[in-house]
Amino acid sequence: MCHRPRRSDAMRTLDGELWDSLLAANLPEDLLGVVHNAATEGERHTAHGHYREAISAYKRGLSALPRPRSQWTASLWFKTAIGDAQWFDRDYAAASRTWVSAIIAGALGNPFVHMRLGQTLLELGREHGARNELLRALMIGGVRVFQEEDPRYFQFIASRALPPPGCESWTGFAGLPDDHPALRYLLDRKRYSS
Repeated sequence: MCHRPRRSDAMRTLDGELWDSLLAANLPEDLLGVVHNAATEGERHTAHGHYREAISAYKRGLSALPRPRSQWTASLWFKTAIGDAQWFDRDYAAASRTWVSAIIAGALGNPFVHMRLGQTLLELGREHGARNELLRALMIGGVRVFQEEDPRYFQFIASRALPPPGCESWTGFAGLPDDHPALRYLLDRKRYSS
């Protein structure tokens, strides 16, 4: 399987959230510079396939945020970037912990994060967890979440889950509407208690 360093639409959305959160956070300029430089350095390393260096830069940026770090949207961005770099580096055990941490920190319901956690769990041979996360990603974000990914992940979940009532197949499925009752189950925080 080939992992290519690229950002999905969902990750690019998180990229924008980082900058928005930093600007709105009223961080001191010197701290803003440290966090911005760490994020930029991590992205540069990721683009060149230097994932361990990227992880180090992202962790440096995360560590620079004032405590409690969970108050900053940037902490979620850094955790997601760390998980993505771990994914590309094929450090699936570390990536699975990082993705769960990201979900607990506020990414619950982000289809990209659920997809990556599901992919990671599948690579670790944890099919039950993979099925839950990949289905969660599919139900929240629809088939478009899988468009830039190796097709085997979509094939895995599509072969194990029936399409929603009224749909003959998963083709074209755009995700559940925001008011659908199944979302309460899919977005239940208790499923990720640490």
